[in-house]
Amino acid sequence: MVRYILHPGKVISRTDGDWHFIGFGELVRLYRLDQQKCIDGTTLINTRSDDVHLYPMESGNYSLSKEAKL
Repeated sequence: MVRYILHPGKVISRTDGDWHFIGFGELVRLYRLDQQKCIDGTTLINTRSDDVHLYPMESGNYSLSKEAKL
C-alpha cells in the first residue's frame, strides 16, 4: 500500500508574492488524497523506499503522477 508522506511548510504564492504556510490538512485537500493514506512528515521517523513524499508547491500544481497514484 502506498503511503503519502506530507511535508507541511512555507511557500511563496505566485498570485500575491507573499509567504503562506501550507499545513497537513491543506496538503491532503490540495492533493485530493484520502487522509487515511497520509502521514504527517513532521512526525515520521522511519520511511520506506516506496513512500511518496509530497510538499507545498510554489507553482500551485498539486496533481499527482500516475506512479504516485498506485
